Amino acid sequence: METLPLEPFKVVIDGIKEAGGEADKFCYQCGKCDTVCPWNRVRKFYVRQIVNQAKFGVVPFEAEDIWLCTTCRNCVQRCPRGVEIIDVMRAVRRLMVPDGVVPASIPACGA
Repeated sequence: METLPLEPFKVVIDGIKEAGGEADKFCYQCGKCDTVCPWNRVRKFYVRQIVNQAKFGVVPFEAEDIWLCTTCRNCVQRCPRGVEIIDVMRAVRRLMVPDGVVPASIPACGA
């Protein structure tokens, strides 16, 4: 069985931390953020999954979920550990923008 090198994941984890998303290390996956997210009224939107993916550097950059977060702070207010979840979301977005990585469902600027 072949193991994957850890370097690509470390690069993503470090990038998220440098972009202001270090708060993910305090999340213990209780799911309270998911229960208060307004997106869950219209579709399945797993805030804690995104935070967990960021923690391990396995964020699916091509997915639109990162871009759906409206930074309403409901999740932050409900978090028992005070995790600044929107900082994690913004940090992941900051990693994608310079490389032009956005999902197809988001129109390009100037189009």
